[in-house]
This record gives sequence, structure tokens and C-alpha cells, in this order.
Amino acid sequence: MEKEHLEKLAQAERVLPADDPESALLRASREMRTPPQDIEIKEEEPKKYRARIVKRNGFFGIQLSPDGYQAVLEYLLPPIGSGSPVTVDQILEALQSKSVIYGIDRKAIQVATEHVAEDRTPCVNVVVARGTPPVDGQDASLEFTPERLAKALQAKGPDRPLVRKGTAFAKKTPPTPAKYGTALNGQKVSGEAGEDRTPQLGSGSEIGEDGTIKAAVSGYLELERCDTGLHSLQIEPCVQISKDALEATLTIYPPGGEEPKPTPQTLLELLQEAGVVEGIRQKDLPKICRYVLERKKPVQQLLVAQGRPPESSHDGSVTYSTEIIPRVGTIKNDGSVDFRERGFLKSFKAGEVVAQKVPPKPGRPGVTVRGEPIEAEPGKEARLVGGKHIEVSADGEWFRAGQDGVLKVAETGEVSIVELVEIPGDVDYSVGNLNVNGSLSVGGAIKPEFSLEAKGDILIRGAVEAARVVAGGSVAVAKGIVGKDKAFIRAGIMLTAQYAEAATLISGGNIEIVDSLMHCRVFCDGCLDVTGRSGRLSGGTYVVRQQIRAKEIGTSAGVHTHCVLGIEREAYLQIESLRGQIEALRQETRRLTSEDQIKKRYMRLIEESEAQLNGLLQAQPLKYPSVRIEVLGRIYPGVELTIGTTVAKISEPLSHVVFVFDEQKQALIYESLS
Repeated sequence: MEKEHLEKLAQAERVLPADDPESALLRASREMRTPPQDIEIKEEEPKKYRARIVKRNGFFGIQLSPDGYQAVLEYLLPPIGSGSPVTVDQILEALQSKSVIYGIDRKAIQVATEHVAEDRTPCVNVVVARGTPPVDGQDASLEFTPERLAKALQAKGPDRPLVRKGTAFAKKTPPTPAKYGTALNGQKVSGEAGEDRTPQLGSGSEIGEDGTIKAAVSGYLELERCDTGLHSLQIEPCVQISKDALEATLTIYPPGGEEPKPTPQTLLELLQEAGVVEGIRQKDLPKICRYVLERKKPVQQLLVAQGRPPESSHDGSVTYSTEIIPRVGTIKNDGSVDFRERGFLKSFKAGEVVAQKVPPKPGRPGVTVRGEPIEAEPGKEARLVGGKHIEVSADGEWFRAGQDGVLKVAETGEVSIVELVEIPGDVDYSVGNLNVNGSLSVGGAIKPEFSLEAKGDILIRGAVEAARVVAGGSVAVAKGIVGKDKAFIRAGIMLTAQYAEAATLISGGNIEIVDSLMHCRVFCDGCLDVTGRSGRLSGGTYVVRQQIRAKEIGTSAGVHTHCVLGIEREAYLQIESLRGQIEALRQETRRLTSEDQIKKRYMRLIEESEAQLNGLLQAQPLKYPSVRIEVLGRIYPGVELTIGTTVAKISEPLSHVVFVFDEQKQALIYESLS
């Protein structure tokens, strides 16, 4: 209430202008806040009346602060005439009506009422109740020692002070909790707790119980912004050791301010702190110091120490008395291949040495930059098992023929002496289908629709027509394979022939074709080599695990030739089967109407098949380090190359190139074949 208005209220009488006594009385009652019956009116002069309060009780006003933590007795007026003064209880009741129950100052109320009653003067702005405001917590803080560390971090300039391992460079004061307050209405009110928005501690530092932060490694402080919007305080180590501990690199920045200059001794100490004691390039340390000081540029991750990797152990091996994997023989004048004198179907007499195991040789141990020894991986024992009709020496190293026969080497490493079945002429109706436990030598051709099976090797000195040939060992065809899309040749170890046309060829190892390979379906777990004579590979599909070498791939007429590398036969067949199944289902759905319930079932089958196909494709590796396609002559448009899920189509003739798989680009690239 304004002072002027308060003074008017305290007056016992007042002269008021009015037209008549009744109007003067009503105005006086309103302005002097007194009932009409307690006011006396006398006319002073025409249209002016003196109003005098005969009786008025004391009264008061209470104001609450906006925050609810303080109640003020805004004014307290004394009684006039025979009126009664304001009591303490009246003020307490008024406070209670305003829900004030906490922090009431009864003494202040009593002093105010007594003062007004005795002095008959108004009392104003007396605090009669006080709440307890809440206290906000303090935010966490981080103080650096010396202060230049904080300045360097904020500036993000070239001046990056070095902190040494074990040195305290900062102290963290944690946030404090908030203190509760109480409002005048008795309600508890919480303040805001302190927050920790200081940089999070990253690698290279550790904090103690008293908040002291020490460097766990010697290095340079840096702030990195995190995904949360906060920062992370990192220490970039001066010395970094590779995962295999064979290399150590050094990072040094130019000194700033009063920071000491780096010396070779300082660098040596930093290396020793990190545990680097072996292979230190002592002669490079002075050069590093001069570069940093003269050029005012940092040296970052410079190789300064190198351990010694262990020398690889040599795996055990097997020395055979003959070649177990035949090479392509000599091409004779009539175009056939001579497989004699080249280790194919090598015969042994009882007691002759078939093979000898050579034990593995240990490698030389290495040492890390920390001085820790690295043991060389022990060499693997050669796998060689004596099978039927093989005598093994007591020490397990010598293997001899137990009877006369032909050597058979299985994929499992088992060697056996088996019977050699010789057919002097053709395999036709005069001979019939053959299935032998040993090896098989055919002097003539294999006629259409006949079958040969042998657990050992098969040598065919003539041609193979639309027939079936399956060998647990190797298959060699002196002339060629004229398949007419019906020939099926499968070799467990290796398949060789002069040429092959319109046939299915499967080999657990390599396939070597002397002349040409045309319109065939080939599955090769090793390497496919077509580099003799014309060396042409064209038409058909060639699924090869490792690499293809050929003089010519495709033809100038653009015959479609598909080379698929780096995938197993079973996975390839599954993928192709699913693709064919999906296409067949899609064609069937196009035939059905949209209301047909069968169509919905087909759509579900398509989704299931596509999910299965995607799973197979995703299971394929992302790296193909040994896969390559070497073109010794020319590769033509119409050729499609596939590695994993990556497909490349040849759009223009290329000569003398090699195709490899780029891991970073996940693509097929080609380079000049040097």
C-alpha cells in the first residue's frame, strides 16, 4: 500500500466535498473504510462536510511473495476512537487462511501489534513468516595444473603440452547434491542438483579418490566431442606399440612456452616408460629432436623401434618315390598326350620305398619391442597313413610296398598299393561297364553310355565320348573328351585331357587341358589351366575355387562364357537351384489371378526362397586373396566374371591382363599381366 494512501487511512477525520450530509456520509464510509454508523458528519460550509470517525477497529493487510517463501504484514493500522486494536491471533488466523503454516515469526507479529497499540501509529512491511528456499547443488569442476594446459586445450592450436606418466595434471571437484527447502505452506521443495558436464576421462588417465587426475601414459592432452555432446579428455600416447608388439611408434610435438625441449635422452625415457627396450633406433633419436625444434612441426607415429618376428617353422613333408600329381605329358604328332615316364600309374615291386615322411623343422624365436620372446609356431606333422599293402617302419617315417602294384594316394593322406586293371582296347559292349578297387588303364576309347569307376587313378589312352568316368584319384585322357552334353568326368585329385567339349568335369584338385575347353560345365576345387596349344576356354560355366589361366577366354563372336571363382560347388548349386526355383514361382504367379489363394501361397514360397538365397549370398566371404584370372592372350566381350556376389561383364577385348578382387572396393579389377 502506498504511503500517502496509508496516511489517509490513519486519519481520524477528514473534510469532504458533498451536495448533502447523506452523500458526505457514504463517501466518508467508503474512503475511511468505516461503517456509516461509526462516523459523525458536520457541515463546515456549504457543500463541505467534516467527517470524524467515532469508532474503528484496527486492521491490517498481508502480502505473500511470488516465490512463496515470505509473508509480509504490509500494513497494520491502529484503532480510532473506541475501536479495538488488532491482535496477534487475528494475524495468525489471516496467515492460516492463506495456508501459511511454516516459518511464522510470532515475536515479530507481537512486537508489531504492541507497537501500534501503544504508539497509535501505523506499522508497515513487517516480515511475519519466512520459508526456507532450496539450495541448488554446485556443478562439477575441473582445474588443470598448470593452467596453461586448459588454455592449450581450448585454443586447439599447435601448442600441445606434454604430460608425463604418473604426473597429476588436473583435479576434479564432483557435483554437490541440492538441499531441500520448505515453502510457507509446509511443502518440501527440492533444488536442482549439480551436474557433471566436465570432460569424460578417456584412455590414458586415471582418477584417485581425492579427485586428482594422473597421466597413465606420457602423451598429449586432447578433447574429443562425444555423441552425447560432451567432451572426452584423451591422452594421445607419445609411444604406441602395435598389437603384435613388433613395432613401436613415436609422436612428439614442438614445445611451447616454458616447456623443456626434447632431447634424445627424453625420447629414450619415453620409450622405456612404455616398456620399449628392444630394437630401438638409437641413431634416429637426435634427428627427431632436430626436426621438431628446427621445423616447428610434429613427428607423428614415426617408427622408432622394431622387434624381430619369429622365423616360420617348416611343416613336415612327404617325399614320394614318384610324382603323385601328374603333369600334362608330351604332345605327340597325332595330337594325343603321352603319359608315360611321368609318374602316372607308377608301379612298385614289393619292398620298394613308396614314400618317406620328413619331420617338421623348428623356426627361430622372435622378440617383441618389450623384450618378450615370441615362440615360433611349431611346424605341422605331415599327414601320411599307411593303407592296404603298405609296410610302415617302426619310427613311422618309411613306407614300403607290401606287394607288387600301383601307388594310390587318397585325399586323406593314405597311401596304398592297389591292383592295376588294364584294358588293352576300347571300353564298349565287348568289355562293358567297369568298377574296380584299384587303378584302371584303358588302351583305347570310352564309347558312349559306358561307365568307368575306380578308387585309384584312371588312364585313358584314347578319347572319352558321351560316357561316365569317376576316379578316387586322378583321371588322364590322352586324347580328348567329346561329351555331346552327356559326358561326366569326376576326379578326386586331378583331371587332365587334351581337350574337352560339351562335358561336365569335376575335380577335387586342379584341371589341366592342353588344347581347348568349350561349352563345358566345370567344377574345380583347385586351379583350371588351359594354356597349351590354342589354350582356348569358351562357352559354358566354369566354377573354380582358386584361379583360371588361359590363353583365350570367350570368342570374337561373343559366345557367353561364365567364370565363377571363390565358391564351393555345393554352394554354387544351391544358389543356382534357388534362383531357378524363384523364377519358376514368379512365372506361375503371373499366370494366376490376384484373387487366387494359391498365388498367396506362391508369394510366401518366393519370400522364403529369397530369404534363403540372401542368407547363402551373405555367407560368402568378403576377401578372396588367392583368386585370380590370368589371360595370357585375349578375353572377349560376352565373358561374365563372378567372384562371390560381385559380377563383371567384359565389354571390350582385353589382352594380357589379370583379374583380381579388390577388398576395399569390393569389386573385380584388372591389371596388366607382367
